[in-house]
Amino acid sequence: MAHSDWFARLGSAIILLTPLYLIMQVWFASAWEGRWRWVALVPVLGLLAAMVFAFIALSQGGNQWPLVLVFFSPLGFFYLLIAALVRAAVRRKAA
Repeated sequence: MAHSDWFARLGSAIILLTPLYLIMQVWFASAWEGRWRWVALVPVLGLLAAMVFAFIALSQGGNQWPLVLVFFSPLGFFYLLIAALVRAAVRRKAA
């Protein structure tokens, strides 16, 4: 596989994680209760910071303003994925 092909696939995967992260964020924040809801809401702090940065860049005429949001999404996605795995393990142990 050529390097350019690998980078194209990586870029596509990162872009795909953006809507997946947003869906998981809303789903977990609404479905989980108690402390787990707070765990699910941690990435929102980073998302809000990325949104502020993106809107500042947009207001200054930057044409790459959404990149911050796109690059933040995999971090939020993997955080929520790990949180879901830990939650499942804790619930399995408690049962």
